Amino acid sequence: MLDWLDLDYDGNLRQYSTAQLYGLLGADAHNGSAKCTLSLLPERMVADKAEAKPLLNHRMYGLTALCKNADRGSRRQQAVWEKIEVLLSSKHQTCVSDLLRKVDSSGEHQSLDLTSLPIEKLVQRAFRELGGLNLFIKEKDVTCIQERFLDPEKLPVDVSDMSLLITSLAWGASLDPEVSSASKVALLDAVLEASTLLLRQNGSVRKFLALVAVLCLAEKTGSDNLPALILGSISTAASLSLHLETALRKFCVSNEQAVQTKRAMRILYCIDKSYALRWQTFSLVGDGSLPTTNPPDTALPSDVATTLSLEWLRIRSQYSKICSNILQLGVGAEGELSENRSNRAVALSTALEEWYGSVEISQMMLSLEHSDAVHMKLQTSYHYYEARFQLLTISLPDPRSSSPTGSQECKEVLRRSIREVITGSNTIASEYLLQDCNHLFIQTLALSMLALDILLESDQGCGKENRALLSIVAGFFARVDIILPQSSIFEEVSNLIEILTYR
Repeated sequence: MLDWLDLDYDGNLRQYSTAQLYGLLGADAHNGSAKCTLSLLPERMVADKAEAKPLLNHRMYGLTALCKNADRGSRRQQAVWEKIEVLLSSKHQTCVSDLLRKVDSSGEHQSLDLTSLPIEKLVQRAFRELGGLNLFIKEKDVTCIQERFLDPEKLPVDVSDMSLLITSLAWGASLDPEVSSASKVALLDAVLEASTLLLRQNGSVRKFLALVAVLCLAEKTGSDNLPALILGSISTAASLSLHLETALRKFCVSNEQAVQTKRAMRILYCIDKSYALRWQTFSLVGDGSLPTTNPPDTALPSDVATTLSLEWLRIRSQYSKICSNILQLGVGAEGELSENRSNRAVALSTALEEWYGSVEISQMMLSLEHSDAVHMKLQTSYHYYEARFQLLTISLPDPRSSSPTGSQECKEVLRRSIREVITGSNTIASEYLLQDCNHLFIQTLALSMLALDILLESDQGCGKENRALLSIVAGFFARVDIILPQSSIFEEVSNLIEILTYR
């Protein structure tokens, strides 16, 4: 737990300010109806963009640590390492809004008419997705915000409420194939701008819930602002001491809101662990920062989707604790005896396998409709393989070492994991690729691990299989290129495959 989570908070919050987001968004009155646009958002929020960049620092995936130790004697090896470093840099990571922007660069979103969107439909779609907003936000609350926002008599809306509405619309739009790419980009940009304003507001439970909602969407769609959102959410929770029961009773207006807040705290914990594992940063949320007690879920009425989302949250929380242990293993790796580190890695590997094959996951999959089951199976496998690759990265031998002892089993696990990820790419529907940036990341990671395996393999015994896997990867990214012809992803991946295959 962060030390400053224990600091006293006087609780004397000023009244949450009502932001004139009607004026911020822009509106034209015509025949008694309001036409809401997004034309002024970029101008009003540019100043804060520079504040988030130092938090990024263009982090590198843990695998690239091996690149720094690698022998770059041959031109081929050097070229491969350089490509891996680029592909796994946070600076290079795919953002859904950037991809969509390449599809339609007409600039339509500068005058997007919110009333032209199927708002009710988009909100419903957003709250139907498992593991999303329905965990800690009530759909009827967002519907009320929508009605207030569109009512000419009551257009001023609080920043946290406006952020929730735009986040819900952007989430629903990302799942709706009938919404244009320009509209999706406009909404995602609006979420970013609204969240920047949200971060400036006084600390409150409503602000915290709105920040976690944006954070969930940012993790799904990819955003340079993700570190700032994690830090802002943590800072807000810490300033209110939301991990304490007394603080929840003090700041939450009802038991329902207390339940929502506790769920949001656990979601923040999970996202923080996943981000820290991917980019090998310090995790900011410890177990001690989670709420000390859990009120019964019956305090918050739940439909089927919410009940299943709660089960997914419990499953992901178990995974996040494994992530935390992997992070601790990585931090202590250099100064720890090889045997102790190996024993801890084996224990974590066993825990990860037990999690992935657990009865809870199997039962949840059986209770889902086919489309939801496919979606959740992909999400679960992505978590599993990313943790698996991180464990292998810690356990892999130094690339400069020629000793084969103690590393063969590790290499076999690596190859099996690579094969399973790459061959599974054929199950990813094309429409999923523009809904979740992790579809592209996990395949890029598998390709990078395959490249590493090819470089580390002295004999060419598995050369034929590796070539087959490279062909499958090329086919996957060719599909991406068809959907996103203006993207450079396929070209960069093709260059790496060419180096591995022909040079």
